[in-house]
Amino acid sequence: MRYQKAFISTLVFLALMAGGAPLWAQTPKEAYLTFKDALKRISESSRAVKISRKGTEINHEDVNRARSALLPQVTADAGRQHFVYQPSAVFGAQKVFTSQKDFNFAEIRAYQTLYDFGLNSSNLKAAHELETSAHNDAERASNQSTLEFIALYFDLLESDKLIVVAKEELTSLASHLKDISVLFREGVVTKNEFLTVRVKFGQAREKVLALKNLRKVQVTKLCSLLSLDDGLILSVEDPAVAPADTLKVEDAVFAALMRRPELKGLDSAIGASRFREEANRSSNYPALFTNGGYNYAQNRYQGRNDNWDVELGVKFNVFNGGLTRAEVVKEKKHGEALAEQKKKLEEDIRVEVERAYWELKNSKEKVRVATTSVAQARENLRVNRVQYREGASSSTQVLDAIALVTGAETDLWRGTYETKRAWARLLYSMGKDLDTSFLETPDRREL
Repeated sequence: MRYQKAFISTLVFLALMAGGAPLWAQTPKEAYLTFKDALKRISESSRAVKISRKGTEINHEDVNRARSALLPQVTADAGRQHFVYQPSAVFGAQKVFTSQKDFNFAEIRAYQTLYDFGLNSSNLKAAHELETSAHNDAERASNQSTLEFIALYFDLLESDKLIVVAKEELTSLASHLKDISVLFREGVVTKNEFLTVRVKFGQAREKVLALKNLRKVQVTKLCSLLSLDDGLILSVEDPAVAPADTLKVEDAVFAALMRRPELKGLDSAIGASRFREEANRSSNYPALFTNGGYNYAQNRYQGRNDNWDVELGVKFNVFNGGLTRAEVVKEKKHGEALAEQKKKLEEDIRVEVERAYWELKNSKEKVRVATTSVAQARENLRVNRVQYREGASSSTQVLDAIALVTGAETDLWRGTYETKRAWARLLYSMGKDLDTSFLETPDRREL
């Protein structure tokens, strides 16, 4: 038994030396995330952006596929021909062989459409329009991911400030609890007053714990969005943001209708539908083509083993059961639906811009009011504490004063970060690139 214990101890020691500290001994990694670095990372690692870029690449290949119809189509084949019965022809009473029973052959041919009333060129134009629409969708996805990141980033900063506020409230309640405990032991205050303060102190501790847990969830979401390792202890900076003061809501709406990638994407989709309609209509018209090639057959019954041929012809659709007409009507209706969709999107964008604009105004006013309220609430708390120690104020008034300070500071920080989030939402609704415009200074800002 003694030797077994020594053997196991030796194995554990060697494992620790080889593999480092065990998992329970590892400390969580700490990371400091700057706002600019995170903005750069979101454009590189966001899954939504990667997916939209793949869509752009797919549409680019659709352009190449549509262009291929305008280029010559070259085919080649080679092989060995085998007949069960040797081909022959009858000349009167005589039968003459016309081919070997088996022989080798090779052929190369080229086909080129010369004119098709715009069928293939319209398909190419439609593919180009869809590629442009995909680029606009990628721009929208990138901006949307950046907006989501900005909201999470300032949620995290807001949680940090609210944790500080909650800890200050806890400290104030702890100080008041200490004072009232002494007075309770001396019989100056009632048990009801003492228990009320203890309950408030316990609620403040729970609030701090809840805010810390909320912050952990926010860190997890932010790490997931940025493709960072789980379990990071993340510290963030508070960037300086200067929302516009002179921006008018009419100018913001006008800029949105000119810039929003969704509207540009719908314009491209409408153009693609129009070109597809033209292409479907052109399929009813004749197409002029040329076809030619070279063929070789290793056949001793032929006067010449190889030959060249050139063909110039016209082909057209006589009847296909109404398929072409159905496709034309379908694309026409699709274009009309896209046009209505664009009108609805314009209305939604107007509402979105105005909502973001007034949210920004309201949050800025909330910060202005809360700044004054914080100073007044702190002075009120100071006065109540002095009066309480002199017996001129009640415990309930002190508790109310502490709650008033906490509420005012909470409103201040929530308003501060809501202003920054509202500014980001307004820029997004206006169709501006958040990567470059969110931290712009007023002297460099343009509509």
